[in-house]
Amino acid sequence: MDRTSVFTFAKKYSFVGLILIIFLAGCGSGNEPVDAETEGFFNHYFVYNFSLLIKGLASFFNGSYGLSIITITLIIRLAVMPFMLK
Repeated sequence: MDRTSVFTFAKKYSFVGLILIIFLAGCGSGNEPVDAETEGFFNHYFVYNFSLLIKGLASFFNGSYGLSIITITLIIRLAVMPFMLK
């Protein structure tokens, strides 16, 4: 059985990772607040809706944003669990 190190894998594909980081770093919108009229597909359809969901759950938990983030995280993890199982 041939064993390879994680560091060998990282060294071999570090250039691809660097290119991905540079490419994905351009996706940020700066310091503008996200609202219903925000441009950009990801901000408009994902970030804004999740912020509304977090605010709504926080009001349900008496203003606790931590509990609302934990609840949303658990819901998302349960939703994608079938994809994570072998």
